[in-house]
Amino acid sequence: MTGAAGGIGRAIVARLRAGGARVAVTDRAVDGLGAEAGFAGDLTDGAFCDALPSRAAETLGGLDILVNNAGIITRGRITEATDEDFRLSMAVNVEAPFRLCRAAIAIMAGAGGGAIVNTSSCWGVHPGPDHPVCVMSKAALSSLTQCLGRFTERF
Repeated sequence: MTGAAGGIGRAIVARLRAGGARVAVTDRAVDGLGAEAGFAGDLTDGAFCDALPSRAAETLGGLDILVNNAGIITRGRITEATDEDFRLSMAVNVEAPFRLCRAAIAIMAGAGGGAIVNTSSCWGVHPGPDHPVCVMSKAALSSLTQCLGRFTERF
């Protein structure tokens, strides 16, 4: 699970563990998150994201659920947005979940299936005013999620 150190992330970890799941988490710092495995890292690092599902599967003995919960909320009008705002938002909110889904699906397919949960925002389907960088990235994640929900191959 990404974004495990935030309020929503901690709540998801607690619910999964209460239901009997063994949980692997990632965030910039993973100490004290109450999971069986923690992988501190940077979701803007493609190699880290590509390897994370297999690292979690090896540590936990399998991978049944992927929760992409990490997110960046870049606020402000388009005229105030910087190239770095755009790069960081797209890397964390779009590229990281894409890479994690791609790697996790390959593992889950070999084990007979699994579940993916992508945390987005109402702005991903109903854009609000201003904040275009955040709105674009959440719309991309929502579209990825809808596309994967229509996955036609049995995996």
